[in-house]
Amino acid sequence: MLTGRVVKMDKRLDGSPSNVWNRLVKRSGEPVIRSAMNQAMAIMGKQFVLGRDINEALKQARDYRKMGYSYSFDMLGEAAMTQDDADRYLKDYLQAIEAVGNDPYPQNNAPRPSISIKLSALHPQLASHNAHTVAAVLAMAKKRNRKIEFQRLHGMGDALYNSILQEHDIPVRIYAPVGAHKDLLPYLVRRLLENGANSSFVHRLVDAGTPIEDLVQNPVQELQKYDSLASSRIPGPMDIFGERRSDGDKTEVRALCLEKFANLMEKHMEELMALCCQEAGKTMQDGIDEVREAVDFCRYYANDGRARFAKAIALPGPTGESNELYMEGRGVFLCISPWNFPLAIYTGQIMAALVAGNTVIAKPAEQTSLVAMRGMELMLEAGFPANVLQFLPGDGARLGKVLTPDSRIAGVCFTGSTQVARVLNRTLAERTGAIVPLIAETGGQNAMIVDSSALPEQVVRDVVQSAFASAGQCCSALRVLYVQQDVADRMETLLAGAMNELVVGNP
Repeated sequence: MLTGRVVKMDKRLDGSPSNVWNRLVKRSGEPVIRSAMNQAMAIMGKQFVLGRDINEALKQARDYRKMGYSYSFDMLGEAAMTQDDADRYLKDYLQAIEAVGNDPYPQNNAPRPSISIKLSALHPQLASHNAHTVAAVLAMAKKRNRKIEFQRLHGMGDALYNSILQEHDIPVRIYAPVGAHKDLLPYLVRRLLENGANSSFVHRLVDAGTPIEDLVQNPVQELQKYDSLASSRIPGPMDIFGERRSDGDKTEVRALCLEKFANLMEKHMEELMALCCQEAGKTMQDGIDEVREAVDFCRYYANDGRARFAKAIALPGPTGESNELYMEGRGVFLCISPWNFPLAIYTGQIMAALVAGNTVIAKPAEQTSLVAMRGMELMLEAGFPANVLQFLPGDGARLGKVLTPDSRIAGVCFTGSTQVARVLNRTLAERTGAIVPLIAETGGQNAMIVDSSALPEQVVRDVVQSAFASAGQCCSALRVLYVQQDVADRMETLLAGAMNELVVGNP
């Protein structure tokens, strides 16, 4: 695969990557392809990663340091998901700092090598492999008499920065990753994306089909050829949701109230967070997420209401026949919300009903009535008329027996247990007259399937967030995790370590 000898290319068949892979697997079999991929990883690792540890990296760096380059060594690793990871990274960095500090090689005027700890540069530096950018920075630095340092990635930009060292008295530092094979993949993927992008200067530079004239064009001058820098195919911020109708119609008035309520919740973020933490036992981050979700509901339903209720929706029909769909409110909606999302789901139910033109009886969970009451106060402050909203806290079983059989209830919106949803469904079904809609959101078994292509740290981060955010009390919380056997041991070790870092108790 690396030399072109694993399989012969056929121009008639190999127009897409899938054809190539299919022929490779059929010709060679999976074990050979796996070996080839591992070899490709090793070759790419040697190209873009300086060494497996700091001592090997210092030895490999000597030839370039003779030329006048300096280095910034970075210990590979995406994230410390467990305490063991954190301890290992700390040990690696302490060893690297000591090794670099004790290294006497070479004795020349190049800046001393350093260790990168992902805090970015704290003095004027520029990292680029684009000759246009480098030339522009050189000109600006000369004009302003500024001292600068260039940086490049190990394995990239040799020709460009060799000329910089030869022609200018400016230091160049090589950013050099250091790490073991198992930590390579995320970094190599980033380098592949950077080098392989069609618009990348690095990619176009080595493309024999790109004329020199195209490479040396001034990008600013190219942009100035256009009448406008904005693309006509991409709507501007004010046009994303279409024209805002402000002719006083009822849909617009309701939508504006939803948007004002969203703004008020953002204004009272800290207060609402505190109530969520106090009443529902949420962590601070869960409280932030709760308010943000409630705000999102308001803005989503405001825009959706304008699209669906402001005017009739034209339907397809025979020539000469006009078919239009009008939607309007049904009447009184009973909204029953849970304790685990006392503001977000409570808000989403009520806003959806109101923007559609209904009136609402809001029955929050008895455990979180203070959060719900404060939300109701902000709704009224946002401009919703008091006679379209009724706040009714209390015991769910007792209130449900009175309200759901009542013929004045035109619909029920419920989030909670499957058992209670079945009771509501049976009660509404026993009523005479038109069918009463029940919009019910209940629990379920949610699974995640992970294969060997997934980044382990990202998987663990997502699993922990999905399974344990909001104490796992979410209808979409992860319940079952399926992991490909090839990577299961590594995933399980990381996941167990990350779970061990979780603190269970009163937030």
